[in-house]
Amino acid sequence: MSSALIVIDVQESFLQQPLWAASSNPGIAGRVGRLVSAARPRGDVATAHGPGAAARVAREMVVYARRNGSEPQASAMLRYRSHLSDTVHRAQDLIDARFTERLPLAQLAASSGVSQRTLTRLFGQATGMTPLRYQQLLRAEHAEHVIGHGATVASAARAADFEDARMLRRLRTDSAVRRERRAAGRAGSATATG
Repeated sequence: MSSALIVIDVQESFLQQPLWAASSNPGIAGRVGRLVSAARPRGDVATAHGPGAAARVAREMVVYARRNGSEPQASAMLRYRSHLSDTVHRAQDLIDARFTERLPLAQLAASSGVSQRTLTRLFGQATGMTPLRYQQLLRAEHAEHVIGHGATVASAARAADFEDARMLRRLRTDSAVRRERRAAGRAGSATATG
């Protein structure tokens, strides 16, 4: 069952229980009602509003998608969304929906209503990375998911729309090196304080 279907299931259960209207977050009642009424005729939140909206709804409602043991519990779509910049969220929505496509910075900036330079600056402040790096992270995460289900690196690279498997291998190596450095840094600081 996809996370978007789980969200609809949770939304439907909210409709059956009158307590959801008295949520500690007063805005959630209206949002749940609007999403349920908008999603019913079209299928689910992801179909009606895109995967970015489904991820935001799932996160806000604390609905976790099932993952295998080797995958991180929060995807990049969720990890880099805890900021308050509407401009960056608009850019992320477009990237989330079309991460396998070529998205020029000019197109992202125009869809966000700002200049390229402003988008790059705001994106960096909000997420700590460039829009291109965010898109590459989504592609690499998707490829890792495909590889985790038995695909070869070459077919995973094609599925994530990398130009070739070398690019995916390089990104995988870079992220593995960063993980090792972080782990070594944590171990070193634990030794220094211990």
